[in-house]
Amino acid sequence: MEPKTKIRILVVEDEKIVAIDLKQALRMMGYEVCRVVDSGADAVKAVRWDKPDLVLMDIVLQGQMTGIEAARHILEFADLPIIYITAHSDEKTFKQAKQTGPYGYIIKPADERDLKTAIEVASFKFRMEKQLKESRRWFRDIFEQNLDSIVLIRHSDFKILDANPRAEFLFQYSREELLEDFSVLFQNQTMFIYFKEAVYSFRDMHEDSFLDRCRLKKRDGTDIVCSIKANAINPGGVEVLY
Repeated sequence: MEPKTKIRILVVEDEKIVAIDLKQALRMMGYEVCRVVDSGADAVKAVRWDKPDLVLMDIVLQGQMTGIEAARHILEFADLPIIYITAHSDEKTFKQAKQTGPYGYIIKPADERDLKTAIEVASFKFRMEKQLKESRRWFRDIFEQNLDSIVLIRHSDFKILDANPRAEFLFQYSREELLEDFSVLFQNQTMFIYFKEAVYSFRDMHEDSFLDRCRLKKRDGTDIVCSIKANAINPGGVEVLY
C-alpha cells in the first residue's frame, strides 16, 4: 500500500548496484526517489536543488567528504531527517554518526521491511517534532505578547521558570530578577508564604486559584493591588502554574 502522500527521498550511495536496488525498492514501496548521488558534495547540492523530505545517506562515499560530513553541511541549511545506511557498525562510526542526530541507522544489507520501517518511523518522528516546535513557538508568542502579567512557577518547589515582558513592565523588575527572587513583589515573607499556601491549597482541590485584591509592590516600593489567578499546565509531565 502506498503512503497517502509520497515521501520524496534523496539516495546517497556510491555502490552502483546497491543504489539501483535501493531506488527500485523505494519506488516499489510507493516512495518518490528525487535523485541518486554518489558523493557527499553532490548530496549537499542535491538537497539545495531538490528539497527532499528525507535523505538515505551512506557513510563511506567517493571523494573527500564522508556521509557524516555531508550530513553536517546539510543540517546547517536544511531541516530534514537523515537515515544512515551503511556496512560499518563499529562503535567509533556509530558515535560520529550520532553527533549529527540521525533519525535512523540501517546496517547493510537491509531488507525492504527494515527500510520501510526506518523511513516511516523517521518521517513520523520528524513530523511530531516539527509540530512540537511549532506549538512551542505559538506558546512563546502568546506568552510574550500577552497584555496580562504572566509568571510560570514550577509546582513542585515553587521555582520561578519564566516571566513575560508585561510582568517586567508592571513590576519594574527584569525577568532575571524575578526568576532569582519572586518574593520581592510581596510586602513581606509572611505575605509570600500565604500566597504559596493559598495556591497549593487550591491545586490540592484541583481548582484554579484566584486571589482578589492581593497587595504587591513595584521596585520603587509603590503598592499595587492585583487580582491573581493561577492555572496549571503540564509541559513534559512537569506541573507548571501560570
